[in-house]
Amino acid sequence: MTRSTSSSPPAWSARRSSAGTLVILLSEYAIRRKIGGPEVMRAQLQRLLDAMKEPNITIQILPEDAQIYLNGSFTLLSCDGRKDVAYAETPIGGGDLIDQPRLVNALKVRFDLIRSAALPATESEKLIRTIMESV
Repeated sequence: MTRSTSSSPPAWSARRSSAGTLVILLSEYAIRRKIGGPEVMRAQLQRLLDAMKEPNITIQILPEDAQIYLNGSFTLLSCDGRKDVAYAETPIGGGDLIDQPRLVNALKVRFDLIRSAALPATESEKLIRTIMESV
C-alpha cells in the first residue's frame, strides 16, 4: 500500500489492478490554487476525478478549516513481507528515504491523523467537482 500526503497535486501512473492500493491526501489549497489558467486547472481536476474511478486509488481532501497542519509531503510505502519505509520531501528539492521503524511509525500516526480530518472520498469528489465548475 502506498499512502501519501501532499500540499500539491500528485503525479502517478498506477492504472493496473495489480498496482496495489494508493491513498492520497491533498490539502484543499492544492486543488484551489490557480496555476496555468482555467483550462489547465480543469484538466488537473478532471485527472483527479478520473483517478478516483480506479478501484485501487482513493483521494481525500483535507478541508481548509481542518484543525491539522500540513508541513510538507511524505509517502508511506508498505509491501507484504518487507518492512515499511517512508519518503519525505525536503523544501530544497529531493527528499529522504526513512527506514527507521520509530520514524516510519511516527509518520503512520501523522498520516492517520490527517486522514481522520479529511473529507470522505465521496465528499472529496463533490468538492473537486464544485471547484472545477467554478474555474
